[in-house]
Amino acid sequence: MRLHSLKSGKHLKSLNKISVYGCTSLNEFSVSSDLMEELDLKDQRFEELRSSIGFLHGLRSLKLDGSHVKRLPESIKHLEKLKVLSLKNCEKLHCLPELSPSIESLSAVNYSSLVKVSTLQTFVGCRDYVFISFQNCKKLDRPLLNSIMDDPLLRMAVVDTNL
Repeated sequence: MRLHSLKSGKHLKSLNKISVYGCTSLNEFSVSSDLMEELDLKDQRFEELRSSIGFLHGLRSLKLDGSHVKRLPESIKHLEKLKVLSLKNCEKLHCLPELSPSIESLSAVNYSSLVKVSTLQTFVGCRDYVFISFQNCKKLDRPLLNSIMDDPLLRMAVVDTNL
């Protein structure tokens, strides 16, 4: 039996972790919870991440590695507890919107379609250490990468940019 849809008509109160990794036939995902801390949507084929993700106020980890998501909703910047955002091998996502300044690890490895990142200045001065990786992002805007490398605070945080 293949899982094609995972959705809830109700806002759940105690669910804190969801992983649908390996459920490659999933076409629709719409679940929310007051206590959601980890959301693993790796290798998913659905193309839209709903803006309601911004209501997952306790979310600390969002993994979209290998998914077919075409865009991240603007509401992602409201995830004030988000520490980990993993976007490895996301081939359909072309740009990153403004992100939450709480992020401590942003991994965009082998992100072949990434062209633009709204801002990385959000991370400057927020904490002692931030891990940001744009390894093998060959289409990423060169002026953006150059500005990152020219900023001494960001330069210390960004690794593997293939410059």
